[in-house]
Amino acid sequence: MVEDQRRIFDSLFLALNRASLLSAGLAAVMLLAAVLLITTTIRLSALSRRRETGIMRLVGASNLFIQLPFLLEGAIAAVVGALLAVGGLWVGVKYLVTDWLSQSVTWVAYVDESDVLTIAPVLVGAAFLLAAISSVVTLNRHTRV
Repeated sequence: MVEDQRRIFDSLFLALNRASLLSAGLAAVMLLAAVLLITTTIRLSALSRRRETGIMRLVGASNLFIQLPFLLEGAIAAVVGALLAVGGLWVGVKYLVTDWLSQSVTWVAYVDESDVLTIAPVLVGAAFLLAAISSVVTLNRHTRV
């Protein structure tokens, strides 16, 4: 006799689906927070250097030349932050997942360090693009003549 065990696992799958939705929502909130933090930081940096940008404008510097230091500052900060995040993720996967959890529960395939290193360039590139786009939008508003 074959017994349908879907009833037993439905609650588990429901919990996993809700956890996936929760993590996607949390990722969206973190992305919004990152954009707001980058734009605020770039705006404060630009406001603190108003005198220098005014002098650059007076001597005929283009908007790109005025905006470039702020763009580089934001991009470098984002790349450093992304590298630190990837390093923290690698350490967490190495010691919590590979060394501890995979020893306890052996019937599940886990993420390992090579997966983290595979996705790392995508994360660093996304951080760079996010910072660059946020900086450009913020600086275009700030450096309008």
